[in-house]
Amino acid sequence: MEKQNIKNEVKEYLIDYLSAWCRGQENKASGKRLLENIHYNYTGFELSDREMRRIIAELRTTPEGCFILTTQKKGGGYYWAESIEELNEATQTDLNHCYTLMNKITAQRKRAGLLSPEQPQIKMRGF
Repeated sequence: MEKQNIKNEVKEYLIDYLSAWCRGQENKASGKRLLENIHYNYTGFELSDREMRRIIAELRTTPEGCFILTTQKKGGGYYWAESIEELNEATQTDLNHCYTLMNKITAQRKRAGLLSPEQPQIKMRGF
């Protein structure tokens, strides 16, 4: 089977697995566990941790995978939001981290003299 077809199957597998077995943060699965499951179910298909994280990041932007969340609590992992409220809370936390980081970068650039009218401003991808 060609690599792209297997990647599509892996995407479906991740959605099925997370939505069935990892509902709610308390049932999170580590990246290591997900990767082991993928390698077990797709023998011979080499997928690195980085590639799996890219696939999950891509899935999170789709209607099918938008309920996939991550946490750093207690070892971290991936899980499926049980409700729109849980999804909203987690994404709001992510947004707050982005705002904090953006403020830090802006202050650093300002102190370095990079926010003068002649200098290019920070451009955010996707906005």
